[in-house]
Amino acid sequence: MSRREYVYRDASGEPVFRVIRLDFPAPGGKGEKKVWQERWDRGSWKRGLGGVEPVLYRLPEVVEAVEAGDTIHIVEGEKCADALNELGFVATTNPMGAGSWKTQFSEDVLAGAACLVWADCGKPAEATPIRSPKASPETAAPSTSSTSTQAGMTATTSPTTSNCSAEKT
Repeated sequence: MSRREYVYRDASGEPVFRVIRLDFPAPGGKGEKKVWQERWDRGSWKRGLGGVEPVLYRLPEVVEAVEAGDTIHIVEGEKCADALNELGFVATTNPMGAGSWKTQFSEDVLAGAACLVWADCGKPAEATPIRSPKASPETAAPSTSSTSTQAGMTATTSPTTSNCSAEKT
């Protein structure tokens, strides 16, 4: 079993909630996983979000990069965001999966930013990019690259794989 924790922080760096993922390997194939969220409440972690407003993963770095005019890479999953960050890119993901993009992320946090949205092509049935309100139907196709703009955010989508690891070549 492997355990990973991903802490989501507010713009000032204070913990808001975390995602915990347990992976149970299976011989010769894909094992099971358990994923849950815990909110930071008066100095300790409590199970569930309990009304906490979701934020983007690595929000302090994202806010700083938007202010500096850097490109923000939007990926599916914290593991991929961490891998790109290890390579020197500013990367983020939204909590709770690709279908959970909040309009506020585009309009409040990423307004005016150039964003590269990476599709997750791990399996053909799951080949779904991060969907933002700015994404057009073409942006949903993982085999294409397209650009859409709305409310000041430019989102370009590109295909990738779900095998995220930081490797410099």
